[in-house]
Amino acid sequence: RRSSALNELFQGMQGERVRRVLRYLDRAKTDRAYPFARLCKRLFWSLTEAQSNEKFLRPLRSRLEALRDATSFERMPAHFRPIVHLIFLVWKTSVYYNTKEKLIEIMKRMCDLIVFRAEEFLSCGFPLMVEEVEEAEDTVRRIIMAVAVMGKLKSNFLRYRKKSFEECPSNPWNIPNRAIFKQMDVILDRCRTLIEIYSTYLQYQSIVGLTFPGG
Repeated sequence: RRSSALNELFQGMQGERVRRVLRYLDRAKTDRAYPFARLCKRLFWSLTEAQSNEKFLRPLRSRLEALRDATSFERMPAHFRPIVHLIFLVWKTSVYYNTKEKLIEIMKRMCDLIVFRAEEFLSCGFPLMVEEVEEAEDTVRRIIMAVAVMGKLKSNFLRYRKKSFEECPSNPWNIPNRAIFKQMDVILDRCRTLIEIYSTYLQYQSIVGLTFPGG
């Protein structure tokens, strides 16, 4: 963990050898004293930030692991709201983990996971040649399910983004959708196109073989 590594480094810099070096540099009035002191200060603040982030993200870690390890793609949305809610609480209370960059990073990781699982879920639902109506119907059901799952993640984020403007007016989630959902939106567009294609095929199959009066 980053905080452990920084803490080990910081403790090492508090040792007697380092202190002797600092005293020597101070007495010698060398130009190297100030950069070294500045480095120590930066290390201290980095350690403080890392420890704070670890504290606030600890409850979130187990939720994200549960999402990652979910065996059923259809049930993954049950994890979305608790995770986004925790992210929102961290945003409200953390001193450091409340920047746009941090929010985009963690949400994009979630999106990447859901997109990967959606593609995995759909990969067994796309026969190269659809010869049976049942196959096409199953494929459409899978695509609709994938669209619904991805849409629920997006809707949860948008709900809390709106909430952030109400509860955190000085630091809301003022982030454009494309910064987080660009890849997911591409997949969603493809899925909607495939739904149209398969639906057209099913409509065509439904009239094949029909006999019309006067025909």
